[in-house]
Amino acid sequence: MKASAPLVEAAALSPFFDLVRAGEGPSAAGLYADGLGPLISGMRQRLGTGEDRVAASTLHLSLVAKLWSPVLFCALHGVVPDLAGLRFRTDDSGFWLPGADGWANSDPADLVYAQVVAGQLAPLGAAIGREVKIADGLLWGNAGSALIGALRVITGARRDLAAPARSLAERLLSTGLLAGSVEFTGPGLTVRRNSCCLYYRLPNGGLCGDCSLTA
Repeated sequence: MKASAPLVEAAALSPFFDLVRAGEGPSAAGLYADGLGPLISGMRQRLGTGEDRVAASTLHLSLVAKLWSPVLFCALHGVVPDLAGLRFRTDDSGFWLPGADGWANSDPADLVYAQVVAGQLAPLGAAIGREVKIADGLLWGNAGSALIGALRVITGARRDLAAPARSLAERLLSTGLLAGSVEFTGPGLTVRRNSCCLYYRLPNGGLCGDCSLTA
């Protein structure tokens, strides 16, 4: 089936949710194979840090959020988009889908895991690790934190999706590579991650709300 309608609706929330706008750039697979080094260098310069792993973590967190956000929105509207043809927009470090095929599914957690985690986040994390020495646990912590962040944006716009969003998050965060990345510490989408994204090491940086370093 087509995922066109929910993808268009998702894109209206923020640029992080936009898989609709076309752009110039490689396939996502091509990016992961040979394209992250310049992006990490560019991020390091923009952040004003001399630490490659801090720049790599920040870039990774941004890309992961842009992968999660539109898919989670669509999943909560009963369809999971097919990311097989996913491409990368080099103008703003985002992604786009040339097509809008997908699957209708009332219980989308397993399909979302396959499309996002296995299909995109695993090769992205491996690519980051080839460029910079960085802990796998940090990268999966980024993935879990970005998942929650995307769902917070969605439920902020659609409060009626709060319960299904929590249910979907619980399923995903207890599955495979995401298991143990973050823990629920309260109602709704209140979590604490089990690793630190290193944001505190940036000039004028600090601790995130879900950081493992907070008391």
